[in-house]
Amino acid sequence: MIRAGVIGLGDMGSGLAKNLIQHNFKTIGFDLDQVRMDAFATMGGIKAADAPEVGRNANIVFVMVMTGGQAKSVLFGNANNGIVSQMTAGGTIILTATIKPSEAREIGEMMQETGINLIDSPVSGGFPGAQGGTLTMMAAGKPDVMTACAPAMNAVSSTIHHVGDEAGMGQTVKACLQTLIGSIFSATFEASVLAAKAGVSGEVLHKVFSTSGASCGVMTTALDNIIDR
Repeated sequence: MIRAGVIGLGDMGSGLAKNLIQHNFKTIGFDLDQVRMDAFATMGGIKAADAPEVGRNANIVFVMVMTGGQAKSVLFGNANNGIVSQMTAGGTIILTATIKPSEAREIGEMMQETGINLIDSPVSGGFPGAQGGTLTMMAAGKPDVMTACAPAMNAVSSTIHHVGDEAGMGQTVKACLQTLIGSIFSATFEASVLAAKAGVSGEVLHKVFSTSGASCGVMTTALDNIIDR
């Protein structure tokens, strides 16, 4: 039986928690912000007093924090009091936070010989995807571990890509994705400025771009926001 945990209950983590609860997973969570904790309890979650308590009461824990340093802190703590040391052997950490590939690899190395599995799986889809349960997961982990965790992962995601077996591979794919998205944003902004200075309206640009080979969701969303502004 899957007992789920979520560390970090902000815009993204609260969405993970909401969808796990809606799929009838017993879900325990922790966040440093009491307002977020109260909102989590209201949706049916079990509030933990601290991160280690999540580890003691869950066999799959999603870690959705801001930085690699925070991830290491909640996973390993001080004096061996992090989540990893508190989980029962065979449990799994799903690292959904976006951190550096080198940090994910270091976490993977630190978890060796602990008896706890790691799936390095940053996500894409932002706040709407997290809240709607439609995130794309770029998951790196052992196939058998992925299979065991599939019910919980499917609860929060509409698309799961198995991008490799080793920690850091998920973060590398996410970095590639963000590089591409960033370049599309930059090109769209530059084209918008060129058009505006030449007296071409945003609506014209939008119609042409969205019906051409350049059409994509990132571009159209960026132009929509520019026109609305």
